[in-house]
Amino acid sequence: VYLGSEFKNTFNSAGKMDSAEDFERVLIVIVMFCSMWVGGILLILSCTWRRNMQKKANAKLNAHIEKKVQVAEVSRSPAAVHQYLTDYVIQTFPSVFSNKPFFSRLYGEIKRHHRYLTLFTAPEGENGDKQRILTGVQLLSTQTM
Repeated sequence: VYLGSEFKNTFNSAGKMDSAEDFERVLIVIVMFCSMWVGGILLILSCTWRRNMQKKANAKLNAHIEKKVQVAEVSRSPAAVHQYLTDYVIQTFPSVFSNKPFFSRLYGEIKRHHRYLTLFTAPEGENGDKQRILTGVQLLSTQTM
């Protein structure tokens, strides 16, 4: 009930839109909102198109990764297992525990976790495209409210 009355009061306090001057004052907001939605939808569609075009390359990459995992499992050589575990630790643990320079670690954390930069810095492959699409949908829906 409280939320409904507050929503109603928002429209009541806005005033009337009955002149050209009133329309001119809100025109820039309307244009920016519409251009943001049109641009966002075009970007989501382009990411979807790119994802469909890259399916064959992504399948090859996934097959290569699977082959690498199988080789590590079959050979059980210390070098292969060490490389597999090193890759896992690099992906799992935050870069804070890395021995890289401070700004490199800072950039890595921002690149990996920043809400808006993931549109540009998402990883390659199908998962990166999926992450870009979902981030774009979230920005258009939740963030524009």
